[in-house]
Amino acid sequence: MATFPQGMWKLNFDGASRGNPGKSGVGCIIKSDSGTLISNGSFPILDCSYNLAEAQALLEGIKLVVHLGCESLFIEGDSQIIIHAISSGSSPSWKINPFISNFLFWLGKIRTWHIKHIFREANQAVDLLANYAIDYPSATVISRHTKACYTKMGFAGNVEPCFIIPTVVAVNESFLSQSRGSGKGSWLAQHNAGVMADLDFFIGDEALTRSHSSNAYNLSYPIRHGQVENWDTMERFWQQCIFNYLRCDPEDHYFLLTESPLTAPENREYTGEIMFETFNVPGLYIAVQAVLALAAGYTTSKCEMTGVVVDAGDGATHVVPVADGYVIGSSIKSIPIAGRDLTLFVQQLMR
Repeated sequence: MATFPQGMWKLNFDGASRGNPGKSGVGCIIKSDSGTLISNGSFPILDCSYNLAEAQALLEGIKLVVHLGCESLFIEGDSQIIIHAISSGSSPSWKINPFISNFLFWLGKIRTWHIKHIFREANQAVDLLANYAIDYPSATVISRHTKACYTKMGFAGNVEPCFIIPTVVAVNESFLSQSRGSGKGSWLAQHNAGVMADLDFFIGDEALTRSHSSNAYNLSYPIRHGQVENWDTMERFWQQCIFNYLRCDPEDHYFLLTESPLTAPENREYTGEIMFETFNVPGLYIAVQAVLALAAGYTTSKCEMTGVVVDAGDGATHVVPVADGYVIGSSIKSIPIAGRDLTLFVQQLMR
């Protein structure tokens, strides 16, 4: 049960030092007001004292919170020296004072924040992360906990994607709830509420942030086990990708989309219908992910396009044989276990 104000995220931080000074590491955990784990981090730092490790842990935690788009933050830590330094704006230690301006700079990017001292026993989870960073310095961990698969987008000729975002949409359902409560006779109110709900939505990391900061937004995952399940949500997602991320006119660009090897022909027709009729694209090519992965694996000009691709995605794992660029459909093997299941399994082990 959360014990901090509703609507605020909670940041727990801790630093560890072996030898004081000695080998050091930092850890942080970010949760929503409902106690849902949003993100955590654990990584080693240069050898330093215990207090400097605590200061570095708080600074890295605040940076991560700002990066995730937090607007209201509640900070908890077991270092009285660091807590007092932020509260008073100064510290008796000349080594801590340079951190204070950095703390206040990054906290200035957050609308409201509060900080509180807690006992070490209540901060054990973050302490484990900080010590883990010392024991396993090569295993840096920064994770964002989400059930969404990811979408990569960019332009032809680029070395890497321009954007990689979670495939998730946050829709404001409060308009629809208000229209339902207004009665059957208010058709105009229901219509206007539906229009507002269609306009007030977010995708990717911004969608996850909105859902954590407001109960009005509900998350919708258009793709499950590699297949599109909600075409209305998928269309909204593509709309934001094209106009807000890539910032291009779809009528002036040809589009390449990828699909799962076991996608039904009807799904491909739906995709073409949306791209041609809604976005008016001049041309569209839908390629099987395994074929593109095989092509990307060749580093020379001799690309025979023959091989076996093991594609472990978010919701399904496929083994796809490819001969001369053509998928041998009758030999495809698939299981509905993939990255999402592994993530949930690791989360269970960490609890």
